[in-house]
Amino acid sequence: MEPSSVNSVIIKPEPKVFFTADLHIGHKNILKHCPGRIAAMRDWAWRNNIEFPEDEVSQVELMEKWIIDVWNRTVTKKGSVYILGDFSFKSAKENEKLLSKLHGKKYLILGNHDGNVDSLVNYFQYIKQIAEYKAKGYKDGDSTICFEMCHYPMRSWNRMQHGTLHLHGHCHNRLSKENFVNGLLRVDVGWDSDLAHYTLVSVEQIIGYFSMRSEERRVGKECR
Repeated sequence: MEPSSVNSVIIKPEPKVFFTADLHIGHKNILKHCPGRIAAMRDWAWRNNIEFPEDEVSQVELMEKWIIDVWNRTVTKKGSVYILGDFSFKSAKENEKLLSKLHGKKYLILGNHDGNVDSLVNYFQYIKQIAEYKAKGYKDGDSTICFEMCHYPMRSWNRMQHGTLHLHGHCHNRLSKENFVNGLLRVDVGWDSDLAHYTLVSVEQIIGYFSMRSEERRVGKECR
């Protein structure tokens, strides 16, 4: 079922805006911590006629190519991507080359593994600890839905009682069940999360997700 048909929610397409987190590009241990990436990478390599390497160093290098390919197939050059932390473990010089390969305007919300970003301010529209994004023209065509963005999951956030959604990373899907079971207006948009499933997450995916959870009536009641 398409998200736009759930609970009669009117979704005005805004496909140019995406969210992601926890890419961990260049991190040699991430494939051990998040083994689901291996299966996703193998599938991607098979579909692109790429031989999948068996050594860890080559796998981490291939992971970077995989993420770049998925990113650029998803995001247009005129698009925007909000990165909610833990973007890359590479050096500042390497990150300059990496960022130049990725489509779209980029906004960085700092994570606990973003130590080499001081020299990269010219590659991001902004670099912040916490930020807000307002999605306009959703639900009834006139409403604005607010997203409060932070790398870390928060227990409480600005205008939570008015339906503001909280997007986070950091947990690599470990909080997704808690978020869902407790009906929280909070969701993990990280690369390894159930919602993202190894791609970037769009505005309409997020709104559709909460609509399918029967949380639509609580979303964006007031966003000024």
